[in-house]
Amino acid sequence: MADGSIEVRRRGRCGPTLVFVHYWGGSAGTWDAVVERLPADRDTVRFDQRGWGASRALPGPHRLDQLADDLIDIVTGLGLGLGLDTFVLVGSAI
Repeated sequence: MADGSIEVRRRGRCGPTLVFVHYWGGSAGTWDAVVERLPADRDTVRFDQRGWGASRALPGPHRLDQLADDLIDIVTGLGLGLGLDTFVLVGSAI
């Protein structure tokens, strides 16, 4: 990202990769209890969205279109969704 960076937490390498996106106002930690219950080798990705957690200092806008662009940057930066590397997007409203 040109205007800063988002800390990404990745664990495991067996896929498809589960990409966890927290709710408005949450953080990557929102998913800790879920990830802890998965097999240790299951590939998971969590991150703090722009404006929350470790990414709270990143400049706005904090609109949904910017958060979606950040998600695309993370997924493509990790090489997911390209070729055979598939992923499943997991989200929660609350």
